[in-house]
Amino acid sequence: AICKISAVRIIEHGEVRQSVWNKFFYKYLVSRGPKIGSANKDTVAAVEVNDGSFSFAALGDVECEDKSKKVWSREIKMYYTSSNFVGNVYFSKYGEWVEETRDEWLWEACKELIAPGTKCSFVCLRSKMDFLQEAMPMEKIMVVVKVGRLYEKGVELKFEFMVMRGGEWMVSVTADYWMLIVQRLEEGCLVPCGVPQQLKRRILA
Repeated sequence: AICKISAVRIIEHGEVRQSVWNKFFYKYLVSRGPKIGSANKDTVAAVEVNDGSFSFAALGDVECEDKSKKVWSREIKMYYTSSNFVGNVYFSKYGEWVEETRDEWLWEACKELIAPGTKCSFVCLRSKMDFLQEAMPMEKIMVVVKVGRLYEKGVELKFEFMVMRGGEWMVSVTADYWMLIVQRLEEGCLVPCGVPQQLKRRILA
């Protein structure tokens, strides 16, 4: 995963201003970061599995691009158990909700990818999120799932988390999620395989 953060100063509940790093923490970040002149290696384009790693090339050719068709949605209610001491919902919770919403959609659209004991499954190649505004406890969030690209051997999903503000749904968080369809061989290795026809028909319908 890639996580990009910036320093902010809390003005009041739900309002922050851009700030500079604490000197001690900045020194720590510098000590842990790459050395000047070192190679910048992209380590997020692959997922380590039994027999090595998969890159984005494993997805194969794009069969349908930027369709942006809504395929699933669900509502989630925020509680204080999902927030910090000032009432802001933890960013890490959105990762859980992406996984849960994906599972609900796959269970309805193509059980063979998620049912226990099946040989056909998937791995996440990469996911990323953009946080646009905070959600608060006791608010409702609508999660909308869309298909960005359908590949020969995978799918790019786009998630929109929307909160109700002033009688309208407003986007608070967006997420992109690339999943590669794989098959588990008898020896335990994972190999890329084609998107199941059942799932492809649901996406292209």
